Amino acid sequence: MGTPYDLRARVRLDSQMFDSDGGGVPGYDHNFCVNGTAGTLRPCASVWETSVGRYMHIETTQPGVQVYTANFLDGSLFGKTGSRYVKHAGVCFETQNYPDAINQPSFPKSLLRPGEKYNERTVYTFGWDS
Repeated sequence: MGTPYDLRARVRLDSQMFDSDGGGVPGYDHNFCVNGTAGTLRPCASVWETSVGRYMHIETTQPGVQVYTANFLDGSLFGKTGSRYVKHAGVCFETQNYPDAINQPSFPKSLLRPGEKYNERTVYTFGWDS
């Protein structure tokens, strides 16, 4: 514990992400290892929006999750209600294999050969804390 990359305990992302390097700018653009056995559905990440208590819990069979905090949005894109998408206005959790897995024998297999089946699962649960 003690680095901006230690997200095992509930923390405010905006209080830590400016101490991390997300592709040359402050923010996250990093792959994190998911605890447990790849291929089994297990908890991956949880996020809370504290002003109204919304949360999202993520479970996956994948070995990793890429966390990205919109480090390169510049305000030139607009949402459905006219909201401007600016730097760090959102966060993505992309469940996946580890980057460079194809070249790392110790990483989980990432090559799918003809006739093989790809079967991974990610579950997103949304709700409100009362």
